[in-house]
Amino acid sequence: MQLQGGFTMDVPLKRAVVACHNPENLKLLLPSESRLERGEEKFSYAFSIMPPVNLFSYELTGVMRLKPIEQHKSYSLTASTKVPVGGSVNLDLVLTFSGDEAASRLDYSGTVSGTGLLGKMLSLREEALAQRVASGFFALRAQIIRTQRAIERRNAAAVA
Repeated sequence: MQLQGGFTMDVPLKRAVVACHNPENLKLLLPSESRLERGEEKFSYAFSIMPPVNLFSYELTGVMRLKPIEQHKSYSLTASTKVPVGGSVNLDLVLTFSGDEAASRLDYSGTVSGTGLLGKMLSLREEALAQRVASGFFALRAQIIRTQRAIERRNAAAVA
């Protein structure tokens, strides 16, 4: 399944890029309540999620990686999980940042794919999953803007 979207923010480019490396912000991109912690490798995060699917009561664990393709410009975001005999789900996105000190834009494009039972479940819920990914990026945008506003308030208070 193809995924694509993007959004603009009145947040400096460098701050938007840094915010996307925060595990609390990255976990907004996972499809349900989840835990996301920095992994042992640079740019890697371990996650666990309980899929929002009826009759599925198995916690999925996996790895998310956010690796630079071109520092401060584009990143590869991958996430994968496997269940013995149940198959796997893989997310593979490219995040592209553009902008300047006044505003920034984040575009994303890529795929979600699955194998086995998880792949079948995924294919039945493609539209819902695409909407969930889009809403995750919308939540990420909102969180980055909230952080920017808090920084602006602190800077204004320090000047006053």
